Amino acid sequence: EDGSRPFLMTLGYVSIDLVARIDVMPHRSDRITSERIARHLGGPAANVAVAAAGLGEPYPLDVELATAIGRDPESLWALERLAGAGVRARAIRDPFRDRLSRCMVLLESDGSRTKINEPLTLGELDLLPQLPSYPVRRPSWLHADGYHSEQLFAAAEQLKSLGWKISIHDTGLPARFLGPDGLETLVSTLDVTFLSRRTAAKMLGGGLAAEHLTTAMAERLSGMDGRGDVVLTLGPDGAALFPATAEE
Repeated sequence: EDGSRPFLMTLGYVSIDLVARIDVMPHRSDRITSERIARHLGGPAANVAVAAAGLGEPYPLDVELATAIGRDPESLWALERLAGAGVRARAIRDPFRDRLSRCMVLLESDGSRTKINEPLTLGELDLLPQLPSYPVRRPSWLHADGYHSEQLFAAAEQLKSLGWKISIHDTGLPARFLGPDGLETLVSTLDVTFLSRRTAAKMLGGGLAAEHLTTAMAERLSGMDGRGDVVLTLGPDGAALFPATAEE
C-alpha cells in the first residue's frame, strides 16, 4: 500500500476470458477454425483496476480489487496476473463455487465482439464491511460494476460520510435502472456514472447516434439538481462528459 497516492478500490468480479479470433460470426450449426484461442484476465471490475493501475505518472494510483475467487488453478493465475499489473486483490473465497467465472469472447476481424459470460456476483459475500470504518486520510474512491450496484447503493450514505467518492459503470446494471427514473437515481446518488451508448439509448428512449445521444443526455440532465458527473462512452466516436458543475 502506498499512502502517498490516491486510492481506488473496484468492487466486482474477475474472470477468465477465452478469446477466439475468427473472420466472421458463424451461422447456426457451422463449424469454424479460430486463428487462435487465448486466455486473458477479464471481468468488468478487474479490467477497470488493471487499466487504472497502469496509468502511472502523472496519475499514479494505489489500486485494489474487491472480489470473490474460487479454489482452482485459474483463480491463482488471476491473482498472479493482478499482482503483476500492480493491483492488490482483496479476495475472499466463495464457498459455494470452486472455480473462477469464465467468459467466451468471439472476436471478429472487423473488431466486433460477441460475449458469453457467467457473471458470478458476490451476492451474500459482501465485501464492503471489510472497508475501513474510519474517515479516509487520502483521496479514496470506490467503483463498482453494475452487477454489484445494489451493494454499493446500500452503503452509499455511509461511504460518503467517511469521505469516499463512489461511482459505477453500467455493465450488469439491473433492469430497474434502465429508464429515465433509473438514470435520475444513479446520478443523484453517485459522484460519477459511466454509461455506454446502448444503456443511454435505453434510458433516454432514443437511437444510438452519437450526436442524438449527447444532445438528449444534456437535455435530460439539465433539469437535475445535486447530481454527479456523467460520462457517456461512444465507442469509435469517443466519449462525452457532463460535469455536475456545467451550465451546458
